[in-house]
Amino acid sequence: MGLCAFPSIVGINLLRAHTGVYVWIFISVACFCQMYNETCKKRYYIFFCVSLILGCIGDAVIVPVAVLPFLLYCVRDILSNKPMRFKRDLLLILLTAGSTVTGIVLDKLYYILGTAEKNSFLETRYFENFDAYTNKLNIYLHAVLGMNGADFTSESILSVDTVFFLIKTLVVLFGFCLIFYHVCHFISGKKWDIISEILSLGFLFVSIVFIITTISTDMLSARYIGTCPYILAVLIIRFMRKKDVFDIHFSMNKIPVWAVALVLGIVLLFRSFMPIHELTLAETEQERVASVLEQYNLKSGYANFWDSSIITVLSEQKVKVRAIAMGEGVGIFPWGCKRSWYEEKANFILIRNPEHAEIGVNYENALRIFETPEKEVDFENYKILIYDHDISDKLRDAV
Repeated sequence: MGLCAFPSIVGINLLRAHTGVYVWIFISVACFCQMYNETCKKRYYIFFCVSLILGCIGDAVIVPVAVLPFLLYCVRDILSNKPMRFKRDLLLILLTAGSTVTGIVLDKLYYILGTAEKNSFLETRYFENFDAYTNKLNIYLHAVLGMNGADFTSESILSVDTVFFLIKTLVVLFGFCLIFYHVCHFISGKKWDIISEILSLGFLFVSIVFIITTISTDMLSARYIGTCPYILAVLIIRFMRKKDVFDIHFSMNKIPVWAVALVLGIVLLFRSFMPIHELTLAETEQERVASVLEQYNLKSGYANFWDSSIITVLSEQKVKVRAIAMGEGVGIFPWGCKRSWYEEKANFILIRNPEHAEIGVNYENALRIFETPEKEVDFENYKILIYDHDISDKLRDAV
């Protein structure tokens, strides 16, 4: 892993989300390989189904990364001129589809039993216009290079770091060449390395979704492909092992390639090393604005999704902020919330500037819907609209 999985600030930030589902994906891929290749023990079928179910409960990203490649792999065999082990392929299709549906059903059941709401994220996403592809590709390239500590853009040319950027960039390029290589193997039906082919297909699909849809909007959206360094690491290491590259010797047959790879990996890891004592835990803007809300003795109000629950938690519920969405009217933003929360009285609205456009919580909409506040407080990147009456009645129809 030291050869490819370089620590980076970008990678650390992006791995805060969606990492759990990739654990289930890796487990399911390993089980799929065992089930596909040979008669295996029943525990692999159990692990496969459980990992897919848990992955689908937690995160839809498992669909393009794992579910779709599994199904395509089996369908490709069934539709081939010489289908082998038809019953095995059909069983894998049924297990994959059944586990996926079960996970989705259990996900909905979980929220129903917990009396919580979860909106459909995908229902608010669309395909991008063609003229947006250039910008999306730019974000994608920065994300892939950044996660591998190889983003050399805006860096000085005459620097020692240039050498390390070059090495890391070459490794990333090699990894992408292997993705293309394995996708070609899948299309040709050679089945050279099932695990690498499945991972390559999955990463290709999620990359396409990243670029051509509005699911991704900025660098933070690269969390959907946050495990890119580890996928590339697996592909490179498996390729080199299958080609017996690590067993090759040079310099009069004295130095093995694996020793060079080990030294290179250690050097790159130490070069990317970030001592904990040099890192500082930055105070978030939500922490600061929570203190201001407490100073004004505000107890309950509304904000956009990204500033609601976090302020509630940071203030230890001294200030309860609930997520809303604004458009022609106003409604609750049902993502991991309870409708009973919106039955509480409220007397302020927290506006971020610039606002989160996708849920419309901005100054103009707030004034139009909730009318002129008694007082406005400007604080850093926020505007607090304070009312002298209960404004929760505006959400009654939504609840």
